[in-house]
Amino acid sequence: MRKKTLTLIITLFTICLIFTQTTKTTETKINNDTYTFLKLISQKESNNRLGVVSKRGHLGLYQFHPKTLKQLGMDVTVQKFLKNRDLQDKAMLSYLKQNKKILKNEIEKYSGMNLNGEIITESGILAAAHLSGPESVKTFFKYGKDKTDGNGVRISHYLIKFSGYNLNLE
Repeated sequence: MRKKTLTLIITLFTICLIFTQTTKTTETKINNDTYTFLKLISQKESNNRLGVVSKRGHLGLYQFHPKTLKQLGMDVTVQKFLKNRDLQDKAMLSYLKQNKKILKNEIEKYSGMNLNGEIITESGILAAAHLSGPESVKTFFKYGKDKTDGNGVRISHYLIKFSGYNLNLE
């Protein structure tokens, strides 16, 4: 009986902890889908390692190139960026919003279409843009060129893997 009670208490505590984490990340509230999306992207990009630097010099959870951070207006040292989850989350949300504007026409035109039996959505398009840049996504839709990143991951993989999330990027 004690073991079942303890297991139940631990389970309830875990659920409460997860709920608390899903309602707020960084200083701005985001919805559960956005939180899940960010966690999955960081898992895929860096195995959720905050301070990791790739062989190619990409930084942190979402593996940003330092030039991308500068383009986002983030004037911060590499050391500070690598130690600060909120800063990394803000950079990712800012990058998603920027790419949503750049890819507005593609999102409107291709969301809901079928790719290898899977439905294309805004979240998949934005994940693909994170992988290889918005211009590569435009090229994919216009010419069918399925570019890969430095690790051999295809745009189409991110389009499908990260589809179906309702991102709150307004």
